[in-house]
Amino acid sequence: MRVLILGDASVPHIHKWADILRELGNEVEVITFEESLEDKVLRLKVPGGKFKYLLGIPKLKGLTKELKPDVLFPHFIPNYGLIAYFLKGFKVLAIWGSDINVWAKKTSVHNFLAKIILKNFNLIVCDAEMIKRTLVEDFGIREDRVFVIPFGVEREIRERPLKELPFDEIRILSFRRHEENFNHFEILRFAKMYPKTSK
Repeated sequence: MRVLILGDASVPHIHKWADILRELGNEVEVITFEESLEDKVLRLKVPGGKFKYLLGIPKLKGLTKELKPDVLFPHFIPNYGLIAYFLKGFKVLAIWGSDINVWAKKTSVHNFLAKIILKNFNLIVCDAEMIKRTLVEDFGIREDRVFVIPFGVEREIRERPLKELPFDEIRILSFRRHEENFNHFEILRFAKMYPKTSK
């Protein structure tokens, strides 16, 4: 299958997706408007600051006709999700979290735009059940169109009760930005409760 990823290739997340999809036997192309961390990425250099995404749509339309992907796979609602709205094909959108939990809730206009963009996709991928719940309950997306694919902790560890894990101690590392929507204090509150709940 031929997959065309549209996303900010200056962050590792895009390349992880590309590597995983290639390992599964897919032919993967990545198109970005930003400088890339790795080679094998097609960068579209379009002037216009924040408007570069919209200004780059004609060029992107030409490339998608040329590449003929089976799946368009844009990442993040307000930029690559927005431009993919104007492209034809089977479309799968990757939600990153801050796009749905922060950007889409800024104003009623942002919320309206997010709903229009989201409903244009055949499927949506996110990495947490909480985000899926938000998409279904707050944005009216059908549950069977949203797939949760967690990143990070192995399934063997993630799906076992904490008290059954074969560790003498549990270490929690968070490498997210220190912003309110990442809920770092929830993790600290849980850590404080854990010794009480594990007895």
